[in-house]
Amino acid sequence: MQTIRTGPGLRRASVALLAAAALTFTALVPAAQAVPEGTRASSGGDVVGWGLNSGGSTVAPALPDGVAYRAISGGNSASLALRSDGQVVSFGTSAPVTPPLAGTQKYVAVAAGYNHYLYLRSDGQIASAGDNSQGQRSFPALPAGVRYTAIAANYYYSLALRSDGKIEAVGYNSYGETTVPALPAGLRYTAISAGYIHAVALRSDGRIVGWGDASYGATAAPSLPSGVTYKAIATGYAFTLASRSDGKVAGFGYNASGQATPPNPPSGSTFVEVAASYYTGAALTNKGRIVTWGSSSNGALDVPESAPGTTYATIAAGGSHFLALSVRTTKTTATPPSVWRYGSTAKLSAKVTAVGVTPAGKVTVSKGSTVVGTATLAAGKATVTLKAKALKPGTHSLTVKYSGATALATSSATVKVKVVKATATTKAKLVSAKVARSAHAKVKVTVTAPGVTPTGKVRVYDGKKTLVTVTLKAGHHGKITATLPKLAKGKHAIKVVYLGSSLVAKDAAPTTTLTVK
Repeated sequence: MQTIRTGPGLRRASVALLAAAALTFTALVPAAQAVPEGTRASSGGDVVGWGLNSGGSTVAPALPDGVAYRAISGGNSASLALRSDGQVVSFGTSAPVTPPLAGTQKYVAVAAGYNHYLYLRSDGQIASAGDNSQGQRSFPALPAGVRYTAIAANYYYSLALRSDGKIEAVGYNSYGETTVPALPAGLRYTAISAGYIHAVALRSDGRIVGWGDASYGATAAPSLPSGVTYKAIATGYAFTLASRSDGKVAGFGYNASGQATPPNPPSGSTFVEVAASYYTGAALTNKGRIVTWGSSSNGALDVPESAPGTTYATIAAGGSHFLALSVRTTKTTATPPSVWRYGSTAKLSAKVTAVGVTPAGKVTVSKGSTVVGTATLAAGKATVTLKAKALKPGTHSLTVKYSGATALATSSATVKVKVVKATATTKAKLVSAKVARSAHAKVKVTVTAPGVTPTGKVRVYDGKKTLVTVTLKAGHHGKITATLPKLAKGKHAIKVVYLGSSLVAKDAAPTTTLTVK
């Protein structure tokens, strides 16, 4: 029978993870590289563990003030955690000694295997420790200009993703674990996961490729509905989990404990990360909640309750235990400008709060993919200058997002703002205030607006009667001369009106008097 547990987690707004992987025995992508699909980024947090606590493999050491854990990986009986200062901590039974770094190098990703351990350096090279009896630590040198960007390890083999989208696989190969399928032309591998004796990778077209032991179907991802793609992958003992772009998780392979039959996400949530131990699956929701299913052995389903004011940010799995990063929740509030005229800047006030700490970092204001303004917090507050012509006149919904900081989750707020048309100033001057009845009077018109070159129709009236309409184009730079029709003798009240445009408001020049002799 399948058992499903939902771990308590507090509401969060899209926590980003800087280098942590939700892949079984799999590492993270270096911060210097583009983050492949199937991984998330984190500003760091505290490690929370549950399941089999072999020699303390679920309990990470406390860190100095100002330092947080940024990546986690569980092995068979020991775990690795990457610190925000680029150092690595190991804990558990037979925990390895981290290879020393030279000069300014830092570690950017970690992967714990059965009895061997991988460390990705900031220069794109791989360091390692532990067992190498099957060559599972012996990665080849890469061609000039190519780097390693992600690492994964399991039983007696290892995988590494390259910056050119290819995969290097080394070690034990009795089941074909290191025989990586060739890529079709034009495609790249974007994420990797090493199972016990099978492996899977995510391609740039959103499809999953598997190799190694296929006896339980763990290498054959099910077809997806049209428009849905796979986003993240995790592998356990002969089963695979994959998060989908529609927020669900697919499972396939060995299913004796229901580990390959994931539940639907909680109401109002989507799954964004997956992790798999030997016989248990886990998924993280977009609201910071962890859901587990499958075998309950060794307490694998018992997600610890989040501490007050915290939420889960990422998950990883070892052989019989799970790890998660916990970060402080934040709350973002914002006050939009009372008036924002097109062509002019405006000010938006933002405030970010958290329990027990004053958040630092950046706030970004955007509409969809259009960034309207950014600012840096000072004492938890920021005044964001909104760009002059970022949005056209109308009512807009803006997202005010806090980017997070060490051990602090991201958060966001939505505000409505009304952009009004730029204010026009219209001036009109008769070329001659007196003309003969046989002549055409002319009027020079100038229309200006802050930050905008006005375009559109300009209409000239004699009292209430329309005399002529001319078109002001961008190339006119706000200036145009209107030629009037012949008028009767006498005095005429000439009024010039700029009719406005989609960007600039209507305006009229003061009335002038034309005398026709």
